[in-house]
Amino acid sequence: RVGLDELTAKLASFVESRAPALASEPSVACRLAQLRAIVAYFKGDHEITAHVTREAVAAFERAGDRRNAVVQRVNLAASYTLLGAYAEAETELRRALADAKAMDLRHWVRATSTNLAVVLGRLDRLDEARALAEEVVRESGEHDAAQFEGDTRGYLAELCLASGDVAEAEAQATRALDLLQDVPALAAY
Repeated sequence: RVGLDELTAKLASFVESRAPALASEPSVACRLAQLRAIVAYFKGDHEITAHVTREAVAAFERAGDRRNAVVQRVNLAASYTLLGAYAEAETELRRALADAKAMDLRHWVRATSTNLAVVLGRLDRLDEARALAEEVVRESGEHDAAQFEGDTRGYLAELCLASGDVAEAEAQATRALDLLQDVPALAAY
């Protein structure tokens, strides 16, 4: 299921109706910005998603929550990617990657690296993108992270195809499909 379902929309509306009374508390301000970004994303408004995700990054940083600032920075980069703002996405991802490595957030190192590989591919830096994606595939396999491995193999297939390596693109796409066949679709929750 993709999209913003009725229950989620009602819940978001309820929270927004109480937001003015709660927004002065830093931890609440973080989550309000995050909620607004999620709602905008599932409504398909990527410009608003980027705007409120920037607010979420800043709110988490003000609250001293470095881990969630990394998460929101990756989300911001994803929004930039959807908008075609690849240079901005690369900047955010490199900062998020440095922070995730410094905090030893292995999950977010893999997620950020996968997103960075996609962005580098869009910037036509295919060798760098492929090397990074291959590293994530290797690490995902070592850590039994099938969804990361499958997602990254799907992106790696695109990078191989863009590089003219059709046989490797097909092999990566086939392996990605095998790994992801039972993974549920993304939905608002």
